[in-house]
Amino acid sequence: MGIYDRDYMREPERKPADTPRTIARKGIVLAVCIVGVLLLASAVIKRNAAAEEAEIRRQRLAEEQMRSMFQRTVEMTSEKPPQPRQLIDVNTATAEELEKIPHITPGVAASLIAHRPYQELAELVVVAGIKKKRIEQLRAYLTVK
Repeated sequence: MGIYDRDYMREPERKPADTPRTIARKGIVLAVCIVGVLLLASAVIKRNAAAEEAEIRRQRLAEEQMRSMFQRTVEMTSEKPPQPRQLIDVNTATAEELEKIPHITPGVAASLIAHRPYQELAELVVVAGIKKKRIEQLRAYLTVK
């Protein structure tokens, strides 16, 4: 019998049986792996839940914005048309009435009263603080009767 035949005829080496310590270590490793997988899964679930909550909040905010825009649109369309302003006569108006008009300060109101009477609005140029451009702005509020 040759060298090689003897190697084949030998009984295969058997693995030694696992000792209780080895079995315990394998169980601990397995338990640690399972706990790690569970922790990872719970973290993913929590992150997905947080993302879903954020998406729901965004949708609710968008719905609220749409409702408010719709409500404003309804309010704007249901409003009565603006009433035309009643023009104030420069020759008879009090200082308080003149001061309520945009672009007229208390000093300008006093000057307007001091330079009365006016035949037309173009004569307001003699008042300090009123130029031609300002007169055009005041035509919507003032008149001369």
